[in-house]
Amino acid sequence: MLSEELKERLAKKATTEFISTTEKGEHLVAIGSSLQQNPFWLDKSELVHEIEGKFYDSYIKEHADFKLLVRESVLERLQAAQAKLPKHWHIVVRAGYRPLEVQTAMFDDYVDKLEAENPDWSMDQCIGHAEQYISNPYHIVACPHVTGGAIDIEIYDSENGVTVDMGGKICELGVKSHILNDKLNKVQRQNQETLIEAMFDVGFAPFSTEWWHFSYGDHNWARFYEKKCALYGSAYMSI
Repeated sequence: MLSEELKERLAKKATTEFISTTEKGEHLVAIGSSLQQNPFWLDKSELVHEIEGKFYDSYIKEHADFKLLVRESVLERLQAAQAKLPKHWHIVVRAGYRPLEVQTAMFDDYVDKLEAENPDWSMDQCIGHAEQYISNPYHIVACPHVTGGAIDIEIYDSENGVTVDMGGKICELGVKSHILNDKLNKVQRQNQETLIEAMFDVGFAPFSTEWWHFSYGDHNWARFYEKKCALYGSAYMSI
């Protein structure tokens, strides 16, 4: 069951007002061995590779030491969230910090795909639809993953040896990816609620169109919690 506070925040429409950034100055840190990880760029399944994985290929060729990175407070909160989940549920981090050039390539590719598949759509319609799932890197506001404050996660059930069913596959963009959508069965809804509540309890904000995406310190987080400022601007890899 979701707490009343979380229900209220999920039901409230996020402000569209500009939110400034007061950079907290935290470093990017590696996920390390404290949590399970399975980076998108290592996943060669067609769905994941086409939506995200392939866009890391050229970047990693030039940055062979690239790894899953997040801001320090994000890692601390992920570890705290793990402790709140059922003992046989394990957070698997799929994505954290995303370099700006990767973000830009992902967004441009998705807009091009929408334009090709929907010839009657205007460019504004294509961009608007794309922005529901992939942050626009051409806006003045830093994209969530580019700040190092956003993460994409799955949950592994070690008791049954399966990925926990959240109603849709990770990177499966559309209605199935929306949190607590009407297509979920009872078990899928309970699974999502358990995950969202645990992440909310440690200060993360969920993202309405992607059940796997959570953030701390970015502009989406600031809007969800009605903060005046985000904590993180664009981050840059230094380790």
